[in-house]
Amino acid sequence: MLRVVFDTSVYIAAFITHGIPKQVLDLARGRNKKIQLLASVEIMNELGQKLREKFFWPERRIKETIKAITHIAEIIQPQHS
Repeated sequence: MLRVVFDTSVYIAAFITHGIPKQVLDLARGRNKKIQLLASVEIMNELGQKLREKFFWPERRIKETIKAITHIAEIIQPQHS
């Protein structure tokens, strides 16, 4: 299984377009679990901020989106050096 970490721009592209980022996100959600999505609290916070400030998403939609991501992703704590 391939383990991937999306940055904020990839999540945004997945939600705005129907291109490769969305296809990869769909693979992470799929039954076969060919991809294990990894995420961090920091990435989720940044995603919420960008969706709010740049795309004017309502707070409820942001919370639902982040909840959906954290439901399929393994939340990790990045190791800072």
